Amino acid sequence: MYSIQDLVTPQFFTSELATAATLKSGAVHQDGSTHLRNVSLQSFDETKIVLYVCLDNSQVRLLDKTGANVLPDTAMVAKSVTAEFQVENGQLLMNGFRPWLASSIC
Repeated sequence: MYSIQDLVTPQFFTSELATAATLKSGAVHQDGSTHLRNVSLQSFDETKIVLYVCLDNSQVRLLDKTGANVLPDTAMVAKSVTAEFQVENGQLLMNGFRPWLASSIC
């Protein structure tokens, strides 16, 4: 069984821990799952792969401690990002993602 730490770079793991701490301090948690709607190769070389990805958040809610959905109605249901994967010690590890503001893959 793998943990997320086994599948991401140390830098991205640190970033994700900080995000989790921010959510926890706000007493909110995610309910539901984000799905990949579309994926396309942006670039690759011997050390990294970058993908364009359309993230579908239509099944996600952000709940406070009372169970109320605090996600704004204006939250994007689908958004384009670039996802970067890095090769380290023969393993392909996720190294992060960023919003893609050019033409949408969604």
